[in-house]
Amino acid sequence: MSVNRYDELLSKLDNNALTKLERSDLGTLNFEEVIPYLQWIRRDIRAANSVDVRDVPPNKYQAIMQTLEQLSSNLNEISSWDPLAENNANQSRNELIGKIKTAHGFLMEHLRPYIRPDYTELEETRSAILRWRDELESVLSDARDSLSQIRVTAVEKGAATISSYYRDSADAHKNAAKGYLWAAGVLGAILIFVVVLVFFWLPGNLGKNGPSIGELVREVSGRVVILLILVAAVAFCARNYRINKHLEVLNRTRYNAIETAALYAAAVTDDARNIVVAELVGAIFNPGDTGYINTDREQMIVENPGSIAGLMGALGRQG
Repeated sequence: MSVNRYDELLSKLDNNALTKLERSDLGTLNFEEVIPYLQWIRRDIRAANSVDVRDVPPNKYQAIMQTLEQLSSNLNEISSWDPLAENNANQSRNELIGKIKTAHGFLMEHLRPYIRPDYTELEETRSAILRWRDELESVLSDARDSLSQIRVTAVEKGAATISSYYRDSADAHKNAAKGYLWAAGVLGAILIFVVVLVFFWLPGNLGKNGPSIGELVREVSGRVVILLILVAAVAFCARNYRINKHLEVLNRTRYNAIETAALYAAAVTDDARNIVVAELVGAIFNPGDTGYINTDREQMIVENPGSIAGLMGALGRQG
């Protein structure tokens, strides 16, 4: 059974023809109800190309041909059907719909058992799905590229806004640390000079018959108070020097992290980006250990006399 014999019928069943057969101009008397049946009939007729006429009993073949001819006539009737020309338009319309349904049922029973499945539309659907998949992947790829560019741009803009704050803070703490270092050095030199002066150069005035308790207390307490004031001043300057150096290093680290964030965000893959971002955030917000502040137990310079020698050495290196 060659499908070429049914080109005329198939032309009446293509998508454009079926749209016209709906007869939407008739309002509630349209024939939209028969369109699914006609689509199934069209599929069966196309699939009939696989049928060998010798496999179909002659009486069934003749009945199939008559049904298809009658179907073509029914389609012509639907195309030209005018409800105003009918005595009972609704009944006439239902009769035409019934003829289409009857033809569909007959072909399902007598033609479909002799045809092989038609995979044409299935293959077309598969090809369309593959095209949609490729288009979707292309759109997603473009979206990922755009998102990556937006992320880099946002990081660069944020870095330009925030990094200057940390840079200025680092410079301010550097200058403050330098001032405290010089002050501690000068006060340390004065402390040494006063120690030599009050204990070695200036003689005590304790009387000829030996010091009394009161005289000894007055002589020693005055000198000790002066020394304690100088020691406290040196300790204050030394501590503030270390605090400012600690803050300088932290802010310089934050500045460097923000300045390089855009480069890392653009260079790494999506899988590694979360790790890099976490490390950058840690470098910015974690307090960190710079070596200037003892995080376990912060000691004053009076509690750690060795710091005086370290302070003098730092002063020499700074100079």
